[in-house]
Amino acid sequence: MLLPGRGGGVEEESVPDFLKSQPCLEPKYLRTLWEWALILEKHFHRPQDVEWALDEEGRMYILQTRGLRAAERLEEKKTPRIQSPQHPVLLEGGTEGSYGVASGPVFLVRSEEDLNQFPPGAILVSHHTSPAFGTVMDRAAAIVTDIGSSTGHMSILAREFKIPTLVDIQKATQVLKEHQEITVDAGNGLIYEGRIEELLHPAGPILLLSPDAPVLRRLKEVLKFISPLHLTDPKAKDFNAHSCQTFHDITRFIHERVIEEMFHLGDREGIQDIKAVPIKTSIPLNLYALDLGGGFSRENVKPPFLPENILSIPFRALWKGISHPGIRWAGPVGVDLKGLFSVMGQSATRPEEGFLGRTLTLVSLHYLNFSSHLGYHFSTVDSYCSPVPNDNYITFMFKGGGAEGIRRGRRARALGVILDRSGFEVMIKEDLVRARYNKFPQSMTAQKLDSLGRLMGCFRQLDMTMSDENMADWYIQSFLSGNYSFQREK
Repeated sequence: MLLPGRGGGVEEESVPDFLKSQPCLEPKYLRTLWEWALILEKHFHRPQDVEWALDEEGRMYILQTRGLRAAERLEEKKTPRIQSPQHPVLLEGGTEGSYGVASGPVFLVRSEEDLNQFPPGAILVSHHTSPAFGTVMDRAAAIVTDIGSSTGHMSILAREFKIPTLVDIQKATQVLKEHQEITVDAGNGLIYEGRIEELLHPAGPILLLSPDAPVLRRLKEVLKFISPLHLTDPKAKDFNAHSCQTFHDITRFIHERVIEEMFHLGDREGIQDIKAVPIKTSIPLNLYALDLGGGFSRENVKPPFLPENILSIPFRALWKGISHPGIRWAGPVGVDLKGLFSVMGQSATRPEEGFLGRTLTLVSLHYLNFSSHLGYHFSTVDSYCSPVPNDNYITFMFKGGGAEGIRRGRRARALGVILDRSGFEVMIKEDLVRARYNKFPQSMTAQKLDSLGRLMGCFRQLDMTMSDENMADWYIQSFLSGNYSFQREK
């Protein structure tokens, strides 16, 4: 039994033999507990699990009370699985991004432009998650994606809006058809054909607490300053510290700014003076690398170091794309006379610098920061590529160029179109391109790094050739078709 300790707290002692056959409580204490239990059940509208104590002077105390959960097993909270030939299961699996059941017609979203046509009550189906889906969450009945994470930004927004969401189900965009009526049971990871009324209108759940309970009223007051997210769009003008209204806003703002700082790692004062080793490459790139731990293979390797000596998984994926044999690193670029004069004009107004500026890469086994100054533009890739999808990301920034602003802007638009079609979240401002790819499996993250490397290699000087929008469109189509040397058909 537990007794008050001499120095505070409690002490455990064996029950004396003469007490083992005696009731542990006298009838008057049993009656008191019974009366208190009825009062608590009436107040909270359900059976209670009550903790109490009896002091040495015979005074009873309620220590705490909570809803009795013995009959509330997890499987009983979930909706039942429907077995019906009229409503076959179309897809099963995935991860619950937000609990609930909803029904509606399928609306396939292949690009952000599709969101402009999103109808009320439809179920959004996409290959990957995107924070941009927040713009239609007030109209969406449910969200289903092939790839995604329950901890991603979109899933967090879905829980805020209480929209049933099922992510990482792999084949939704292949199996589900436009306008097809379906029922999404996110809790069980099931998608049925047709509308199932018995799932949409189940019996009401037992409330853990009365809606009027003091603790719930206080919690609702406090949550106003914790949960709501107002800073949903990093592109918005009011995405700043002064607009933060909740703790959720603060963490979101800090996260975005941390990512932004990673873009400028190569610009830090003194960063170019660190003891990075030169990497000998077969392409004209002045490459230096710094091993943060586990990124190099040094066994039986003597300088000069080669790209093959770098073990970093994201570096190898990016380098595979940059060094693709179809990319032309030598020979002239097709520049018209106006483009040539534009480059000469930009050169006259810019500080002197080597055309092949120093490219610095920081690597570990799963991490990469690749900061490149090539010609008149600057690009950065920051990535983590591991077996844990929730940890994986790619952030990319590209800015500048040798031509006039209009041509640099056309190249930025072309880069943005290609990145968007590759599944990146993209933001473009004049000649600045920012892109992000988050929380995908290691294999898919590596594939995107490979594609990003090819894009960086192919588009490094193309601002000089962007004489009009048709030319920009031609480069987009050529790259997407695998014409990395941009050879025109004869």
